[in-house]
Amino acid sequence: MIKTEGLQHVGIIIPDLNAAAEWYVSTQGYEVISEREADGSRIKFLKNASGIMLELIERPDGSGEKEKAKIDGGWIDHLAFAVKDTQEAHDEAERLGMDIIEGPVLVPNFWDNGLSYVLVRSPDGEKIEFCKVL
Repeated sequence: MIKTEGLQHVGIIIPDLNAAAEWYVSTQGYEVISEREADGSRIKFLKNASGIMLELIERPDGSGEKEKAKIDGGWIDHLAFAVKDTQEAHDEAERLGMDIIEGPVLVPNFWDNGLSYVLVRSPDGEKIEFCKVL
């Protein structure tokens, strides 16, 4: 069993990053706490007063996910759970025969000291991230 320490964030694919962030900020009191680009995607992390964190992800123009989001609207891409050790989570996922999509991946220039994550797919196709903010 992979031991998690709670929900870290919910990743959501959206068609318009700025419009989505503004909606969460103005209607629910979220605060933008981080912005970055990764592999052509634009990303904003938002957090509310109770600590719920969202990762809003806008895929690059012309990508299939961007076009789908424009037509169908946004969707939850993944759930991320906090773990103490991503290598341990990876090893346990491997032992359990989970479908490992990637990881552990180290992102040294994210948050104050970086982050590490492992991404798996459940038998029904959901993407689950196990992450550690360093």
